[in-house]
Amino acid sequence: MTKRLAFRNARLIDPASKLDARGGLLIENGKIADVGPRLFNDADPNDPEVIDCKGLVLAPGLIDTQRRGPEPAHHAAHATLVGRRGTPEEIAAVVRFLCGPEARYITGQTLHANGGVFMA
Repeated sequence: MTKRLAFRNARLIDPASKLDARGGLLIENGKIADVGPRLFNDADPNDPEVIDCKGLVLAPGLIDTQRRGPEPAHHAAHATLVGRRGTPEEIAAVVRFLCGPEARYITGQTLHANGGVFMA
């Protein structure tokens, strides 16, 4: 069974590709399967679990997405305090919280879900 998770209405930022656009991101079996400005704009209930990001920013980090090909050299220079990379499921949990009713009083904040990479 394919495990799918879709984020929509997000501000997508990727400094490497100079992407800064509103759109969506699809994760299938722990891998980024698709990303783009028009992805999941018209998602219906039969789609995978869909999280409405309500304009929150999604940006790349040291997350184990099981990429194909060699790992970027700049990743080797970063360590985390927890001694491993994050998982897509851990990031999804943070996004679910921030997009849900429990976080309705949080405004104008940046939450670094990065295992302490800036502190290591």
